[in-house]
Amino acid sequence: MPIEISKMIVHKLNIRGTGPILATSCIDLQELENPEEALNFFVTHIENSRSSGFVKKCQFWNLENNTIKNRVVNMIRALEDVESFERIFIEESAGIARKLANSMKNSSSRSDGSLFVILYSIDGQNYIGLIKMDPDSGIEVLDDLTIQVREDMLPSKKEKLHKAAFIMCKDDYVISDTHLFVLDRQQSTEEAAKFFLDTFLNSKILPGDENLTVAYQKEMLNMVKNELDPQYFMEFNRRFKRRLSTGEHFTLEEDFPPLIRDLLPENERDQDLQNLSRNIQNSLVRKYPGEVTGFTPVIEKITNRVIQSIDRTIEVKIAADADDELYTQEFLEDGSFVLTVYPEARMDEKR
Repeated sequence: MPIEISKMIVHKLNIRGTGPILATSCIDLQELENPEEALNFFVTHIENSRSSGFVKKCQFWNLENNTIKNRVVNMIRALEDVESFERIFIEESAGIARKLANSMKNSSSRSDGSLFVILYSIDGQNYIGLIKMDPDSGIEVLDDLTIQVREDMLPSKKEKLHKAAFIMCKDDYVISDTHLFVLDRQQSTEEAAKFFLDTFLNSKILPGDENLTVAYQKEMLNMVKNELDPQYFMEFNRRFKRRLSTGEHFTLEEDFPPLIRDLLPENERDQDLQNLSRNIQNSLVRKYPGEVTGFTPVIEKITNRVIQSIDRTIEVKIAADADDELYTQEFLEDGSFVLTVYPEARMDEKR
C-alpha cells in the first residue's frame, strides 16, 4: 500500500521568537529539486513513525469544540472544491501551527522546530499528517574538500521522530471510534508528559487489550489497596496477577468480585461491590474513554509482583504465574512478614 502525497505545507514554530513564521503557500511538489527523493524522505518518515511502538490509536476528545478536529474537518469539506481547497488548507494549517507553538510555550518543552502538514492517502484512505521535525545542524563536504555547516537541517530518514499525528479523514467523528494515530515520545524525563497528545491534540488513547492490561494493574490495585489490610491486599494481588496470567478474557463485573469478596472484613463480605467496581471503571475511563470493563490480558504486559520494604533495601519479585505450591506468605501479629519457599523451587542466589 504505497503512500501518495498530494499536498504539503510547512510552518516554523519559532517558539523562542515572537511567534510562528507561517507559510502563505503550499510547497510546489512538481518544482522540487529531485522530487522523487524529496517525497520519499517524507514517505519514509510517515511509514517509520506509523510502525513505531510508541504510536497510539486515539480519538479526539470534546468533539464539538476540539480545535484541531474542527480545522481538519474544514479541510475535508473543501477537498472536492479545487479552487478553494488550497486556500483553506493554508489557513487551517496555519491555525494548527499557532496552537502547537502556544502549547509548547506553555509546556516545559523547548525543542523548537517546524510543523509539516501533509495531505496523503494510503489505499484510498485520506489522512492529514501533522509532523513536527526538530532542527539540527549538518556538515557538508564540498567539491573542493572544504566543509560547510548547514543550519536547520531536517532529521535524516534514519532518525526517529518524536511528535506526529496521522488523522483519518472521515465523514463523521464519533465517540469511541478511531480518529487518529499519535506519536508522542518524550525527549527527556523533564518534558511535560504527553503535551502533544493531551494539550495540543486534545485526544485520548482508545482502550485496547494491551493498554488495559497495563492500566488495570495500576488503577485496580490502587483502588483495592485502600479497601484491604496489607496481608489481604498482598493475597488479592497474587490472585489478580494469577488470573491475568491465564490469558482468559477478564470482565470487571464477573471476575473482580470473586477475587476480593472473602478478603474483605467479615461484616463487609455480603456488600454490593458495584460502587467499588464503578470507581475502578471511572478511573480507567478518565484515561481511556470507551468500553473498559472487559479485556483479554496480554501476557507480555503482566508485571511481576514486587514485595518491598518501606526503605526499598529489601525487594522480592514473584512472577504473576508462579506456582502457588512453591511458596507461602503471611504477616505475623508483630508485623513480621514471612515468605516461605519450598525445596521444589530450588532457590539460588543470583550473581
